[in-house]
Amino acid sequence: MRGSIRHPGLTLLLALLASTLLAACTSGAVPRQGDEHPLKATLMGQPAEGIDQYRLKLPLVLRLKNAGGQVLEIRRITSFLSVEDSGREEIDSAAPIMLQPGEEREFRLEFAVDTRPSGSTKGPGLAAPGEAAGPAGDESPAAGSASGPAVGPAAAGRPDHARWEAETDITGISGAGEFAVAARTDGTVPIIREPLFRITSVTIERDLLVTTRLSLDVEVENPNAFPVSLTAFTYDFYGEDRAWVTGGRDEKVTIAPNSRLERKLDFTMNFADMERHLFDLVAELRRVRYRLVGGASVDTGLDYLPSFDTRFDLAGSCPVYR
Repeated sequence: MRGSIRHPGLTLLLALLASTLLAACTSGAVPRQGDEHPLKATLMGQPAEGIDQYRLKLPLVLRLKNAGGQVLEIRRITSFLSVEDSGREEIDSAAPIMLQPGEEREFRLEFAVDTRPSGSTKGPGLAAPGEAAGPAGDESPAAGSASGPAVGPAAAGRPDHARWEAETDITGISGAGEFAVAARTDGTVPIIREPLFRITSVTIERDLLVTTRLSLDVEVENPNAFPVSLTAFTYDFYGEDRAWVTGGRDEKVTIAPNSRLERKLDFTMNFADMERHLFDLVAELRRVRYRLVGGASVDTGLDYLPSFDTRFDLAGSCPVYR
C-alpha cells in the first residue's frame, strides 16, 4: 500500500484557490454600491428668478448620460430640496425613460422657494427644457406689514442669503439588473426683506383757530444689504379712530442698505367737524392713538426681482409736538 504525504500549507492554498474560482463563476454583474455605473447623473443649480418679495423660483437642471453599451431604463426620478430649516420638499416622476448607449438628456426641475422664516417650498414637477413644468405655486402671500418678515434694527445679525441643498435619486434597470444613482448640489438664494415703517410723532406746524397744519413724521427702515427706492407711496392716517388724512407721494426716495430715513407727510386738519376731546389732545400736546394704512412700490435694482409692492398697516400711539 502506497503511502500519501499531506502538506497542511498546500491544502490551505488549494482551498483558497477553489473558493476564489467559485466566487468568480457565481458572482453577478450588478454593480455594487460605490462601483462605477454607466449612468452619469449631474445636478446643476440655475440663476434664481423672483416671484415676489417672499418667494423665488429655483430652477435646477438634471443631466443624464448613458456612458455604457446597453440600453438603460430610468424608472423613477425623485428630487429633494431643503432650504435652511424650512423642511424638505419633493418632486417625483415615475414615467419610464429609455436611454440608448451614448445618449444624453437634460431635464428641468423647478422649485418655488419661500425665504420667510419657517416658509415652505413647492415643487410642481419634472419637465424637459422648453416644456412647461406647471405653475410654480399660485398662492398669494399675505400682505406685508411693518412687522412683516420681522427684522430688528438695521437687520442686525440676520443673514442676507439662505442656503439650499438638492438631491436627485435615479432608479432603473438594465441588462445587468437594477441600479440606483444619486446626484447632489447646493447653493444660496438671496433674502429680500420689506421696508419697515414707523410713526415717530405728529408735529403742529401752524394752527389758526380750528384749522391746524400738521406733519406726520414717518421713519422708514431698509433691512436689506442693498439700497432700495420707494415710489408711489400712498397712505390713510387715522387718529383716535377717526380718519384724518388720505394722501400719497410719487417722488422717489432712496434708502441706503441697513439704514433708516425719516420723511414728513404734511396735511391740514379742520377740527370743526370733530369732537372737542380730539382737538384738546393735539392742542395740549398729548399722545394720540393712530393707525396708518398704505403701500408703496419698492425698487431693488436686482436682476431677479427689480421691484415689488409692499403693504403696511400700523397701529400705536405717538406724541404731539409743536
